[in-house]
Amino acid sequence: MNTEVINHSFSARVKKGITTYFKENLAILVAFIILCVGLSIATPAFFTKDNILNVLRQVATNSNLAIGLTMAIIIGGIDLSVGAILAFSGLLCASFISDGMNLGLAVLLAFTLGALFGLLNGLIIAYTNMPPFVVTLATQNIARGIVNVYANGQPISARNPVFNFLGVGYFLGIPLPVIYSFVLLAVMILILGRSKFGRQLYAVGGNEEAARFSGINIKKLDKACLVFNIESENGYRVSILDKTNSTEAVYWTTDFLGLEQCEDNYFQTSNYLKLCKDFVQEVYNQENDIPKADQIDMLNRSIDYFKKADTFNENLFKEEVVSDPQIIDAFENFKNYYEEKNELALKDQFDVSNSAVKDEKKYFKHVLKLDKNFHVYIHGQKKYIEKGYDSDRDMNYYKLYFREEN
Repeated sequence: MNTEVINHSFSARVKKGITTYFKENLAILVAFIILCVGLSIATPAFFTKDNILNVLRQVATNSNLAIGLTMAIIIGGIDLSVGAILAFSGLLCASFISDGMNLGLAVLLAFTLGALFGLLNGLIIAYTNMPPFVVTLATQNIARGIVNVYANGQPISARNPVFNFLGVGYFLGIPLPVIYSFVLLAVMILILGRSKFGRQLYAVGGNEEAARFSGINIKKLDKACLVFNIESENGYRVSILDKTNSTEAVYWTTDFLGLEQCEDNYFQTSNYLKLCKDFVQEVYNQENDIPKADQIDMLNRSIDYFKKADTFNENLFKEEVVSDPQIIDAFENFKNYYEEKNELALKDQFDVSNSAVKDEKKYFKHVLKLDKNFHVYIHGQKKYIEKGYDSDRDMNYYKLYFREEN
């Protein structure tokens, strides 16, 4: 083994990592330096040893919380309850000690109860598909409520010299909370960068589906991204998964990842069905004297064509689904508008993607809503539906033909 080569490789990686960090965080670092210089001018004692240690002591607790919260953020989640759970654990620990419990047992029990709160968050999020924001907001208020009820709104003191030393003591002139923070930071760096668990966190945060196929338990992780090292000359192939709302999904795919859909059969099938749906909504609608039943029939015939056809042919589609020459002209004009608006080109012929048909079908509405009294579900056979007008009642009506009631 060539030790010199290994050491050189390691030093090169470290150098590259430091350089990358400074490049990516240059604005923050410059702002931080300006802030420090400004404070040192305003307060001459700012850069003294005592003040720096005092600042580090004050931020130590928040640093510890931030280090733990980093794991939740890496996997695409959030935890609003960390502060309340910290107060909950701290209160119980002080209460146990003031009641005479052994220091080690009190600290261990407080840590365990705090961890159980975190476990509760994880289980609810993993097995109910509820957003982490909602779950942790709820447990935050639960923890706060327990603290207020348990302490009756009063502070609880732990009169134990060893416990007090652990919180406010010094080691080699450095406050112990600061040492705890640096130790915790080092442990976190090792976990995330050098352990299997850390790699699993990044994998799940990048692509949930890929992580699951890799044997990782990905219960309730809502974002996924897997980059395939192929077709790099045209842009890498990327597989994504997103369970968040549509606004977040657009940011995740378009703004953050900068992705564009592959113009494959799924792309063609999906966009042609969207074209059909938009055509009905924007052109083939009631504003142009098209009855709602006819609109639903057009949607039904469109989706039925794609469900039955292995290969899409635009001329056959127009002939079988659109049929009317005037409507065909309107459809062609709208297709040109749709392509220009969405900056894409739909092919006249392509293999139908069944998965795209399945995905788009759920957005096709089949319900005919009549005032607030009736909902009629139409799945085909428009010829058995007639619309009319009753002049005596001054109301519209639909006449339905059927063989038997189910």
